[in-house]
Amino acid sequence: MLSFLRSAKLGYFLRFVAKKTSNYAGFFYYKSYV
Repeated sequence: MLSFLRSAKLGYFLRFVAKKTSNYAGFFYYKSYV
C-alpha cells in the first residue's frame, strides 16, 4: 500500500514536471522562432 502511494505520488510529480517542461520548451521554441 505504501509503495503504491509512493509510486502514485511519483507519477503525479513526473506528470507535473513533464507539463512544466513542455510549457518551457514551447515558450523557448516560440521565442527562438519569432
